[in-house]
Amino acid sequence: MIDRWDAGFDDVASEPPAQPAAYAVLTPGVHDLEIVAASVGTVAWKSSLTNPAGECLRLRLSAGRHVAFVFADLPRDRVWLFKAFAASAGLEPGADGRVRIGPSVSLVGRRVRVETSRYTSRAGESRANVKRWLPSSRANHGEASEAMS
Repeated sequence: MIDRWDAGFDDVASEPPAQPAAYAVLTPGVHDLEIVAASVGTVAWKSSLTNPAGECLRLRLSAGRHVAFVFADLPRDRVWLFKAFAASAGLEPGADGRVRIGPSVSLVGRRVRVETSRYTSRAGESRANVKRWLPSSRANHGEASEAMS
């Protein structure tokens, strides 16, 4: 009996190199996306006088399989941006009128409605970004759009 090793299937030198997966870039327009990762971190170029460390809510958004992620960094000092994001994610303000986003609020799995646009990275690649957060009563329901290019 010939095992896999004897048959040469596990010989790394003879295997062709794996090709990186090609993901389509989300088309510009309005999409319902799922938050697949959320964390707090610093982004140096997002620093300002009121946010010297550049602390941001860092989000990874998904439109579904075979579509590249959309990344969004919301600087801590841009209150208007957080309000728009909260309305899009279906987060309700507390008694004081403020929306609390912290460890007790799970963002992963929530759906948001956004308008996207495209930009060309320094490496010359086309990528999607969030142009605007849109309020939506159905943001946390339904399927993500599968719009691709």
